[in-house]
Amino acid sequence: MGFVRVRHRPELISDWWYEDFLKNKDEPTIAANFGWVFGIPFGIVVVHFIIYSLLVYLVFRPERSEYPTTFYQIMADQDSYLVRFIEFFSDRVVAQYAVYTFLYLVASAISLMLAVMFWENEVTCTIFLCCQVVYPIWNGGHFYISVLGPKNFDPKEY
Repeated sequence: MGFVRVRHRPELISDWWYEDFLKNKDEPTIAANFGWVFGIPFGIVVVHFIIYSLLVYLVFRPERSEYPTTFYQIMADQDSYLVRFIEFFSDRVVAQYAVYTFLYLVASAISLMLAVMFWENEVTCTIFLCCQVVYPIWNGGHFYISVLGPKNFDPKEY
């Protein structure tokens, strides 16, 4: 939580620090923050995906049984809606992989947009960090009670 305070309210925290945080610091613009929080990570995702695709599918070309990639794992479940959606566009594997790549990049962009929202807004960042603290505590407590607690413990009763 200290990071949230330093990020969103540096003037309050800098009073307690040995040196003023804001002495020689210009506040970066939203566009600069967007570039650092979204643009660079998304660029890394795209470059990684291109290098990975070139190496796995053009250079090494492993058999499906030899090297089960995420794409092959997803396409193995013929009853899923995702596979039906991908197969709607084409029956060729190359076109299906292109659709999969597009969906992968869209999902990556959406998750990075959440990071931008958390970076720019103190309330959403604080709520997210609180959820990240509370959920593992809840999960660990529930596991501890259900495994080590009474034999007939039913969490629905409480």
